[in-house]
Amino acid sequence: MYNFLRVGRELFPIPPYIAVRVPALKCTAPPTSRSNTLRWAFYASFLFALTNITSCSSHSAEDVPARLAARGEILPLQIKAREFPIQIETVSGLEDCVTDKQLLVALNASLPLWHPPSIPSLVHELKLWGKDAVFTKEQVGGKGRTGYMMLETLLNDPLCRKDTVILGDDDGGHYLIDSAYGIHPIQSGTYDAIEYRAETHFGKLMMLMGLSNVPLSTPVTTASGRVGTLADLLQDTIMNFGWEQELEFVGCALAYWLPPEKSWSNKFGEIFTFDELMDRLLREPPGKGCCGGTHLVYTVVTLLRVDEQIPILDSKVRARAERWLVSIAKTLEKTQKSDGSWPRDWGKAGQSGFLYGDSVLDNITITGHHLEWISLVSEEYRPSKESITKAVASVVDQIGQLPALRHRSFKTILPCSHAAKARCLMRDVDPYRVWLELSNASEEEKE
Repeated sequence: MYNFLRVGRELFPIPPYIAVRVPALKCTAPPTSRSNTLRWAFYASFLFALTNITSCSSHSAEDVPARLAARGEILPLQIKAREFPIQIETVSGLEDCVTDKQLLVALNASLPLWHPPSIPSLVHELKLWGKDAVFTKEQVGGKGRTGYMMLETLLNDPLCRKDTVILGDDDGGHYLIDSAYGIHPIQSGTYDAIEYRAETHFGKLMMLMGLSNVPLSTPVTTASGRVGTLADLLQDTIMNFGWEQELEFVGCALAYWLPPEKSWSNKFGEIFTFDELMDRLLREPPGKGCCGGTHLVYTVVTLLRVDEQIPILDSKVRARAERWLVSIAKTLEKTQKSDGSWPRDWGKAGQSGFLYGDSVLDNITITGHHLEWISLVSEEYRPSKESITKAVASVVDQIGQLPALRHRSFKTILPCSHAAKARCLMRDVDPYRVWLELSNASEEEKE
């Protein structure tokens, strides 16, 4: 009985206009008494009858993707999305907050030096260096690394298994698999995930493809050898969307790919809008969420910046988000430490414990992530220029406290790459090209 109710929503989806009228149909625990058993039996009978009625009377209920999947059918590609994702331009006014030396220190700490790489390190490498980067083996060791190799490895399961770090007793499991809705990246923390070979945050791969300006028609190869496209991956992401998911990464992905569409529907036929998404984000207390709540602020900024190019938000929702962002900037002014960094508990719901188990990496993580979204907003929505300059300097000092590269974990690349990306955005420079220029100039000075 309990199991039937638990899976019934996917097998027999109820239209929202009916579902809201029966809020008691919530499966929270198996029945523990005769009276509870009778009540749950009644609910089950009612649910069965109701779904049969809707399936007979509603053509849309018949076509709900989850029902097609339950019948073993494959959902055809039907999403409305852009071929090229929306790109967010940098803002001016922060160029002199970053010196050449500070920029080079952050970039050097983010070089792709781990061979073979893990999926998390590849994701951060591609996000920072871009798909046009070309590192030789003399520069980074191993076989060298190019942006094209990073991209191809992340979008080709057989290649991913071959060229990323071996985990466990075998080659670590699959990363991209076929699904009833398209192509599905294995999610971290699920039964199918094996250590690092998984998507660490829901929607992160599509967010990365958006940031990297990769076309939606780009080929993607699954574990079975089937070749689809990024559109298949985006459709699976949309079909599995729900408010119970972590919203920060998928929220950015949807903003990059869907406009001018303002709404989307998941496998149950539930309809969502960017206004509702923004409302959900703004309800969260500052500091809550991954990386000390910094990604939540980044997503709010992304929605606002996309809305500037193609309207996706109601004017009242936008105004509320702008007021919220101003309050976040004021909070950062108040909570900034004397060394210029921002602490883990910068917000009301901030984490008082370690993120990485290392106080230096934690400081780099929080401060670097904040600087990244700060580099994308205009003056009225960010902390003072003095505060930003101090934060930039603090991250360089913290990077200097890390062990020598040969003694580090690949995990140091992750927070350092955010700090490096923020500096490049402030200077409006391409990370790989400016690294080449600055590193060559540094070598000439030594000579």
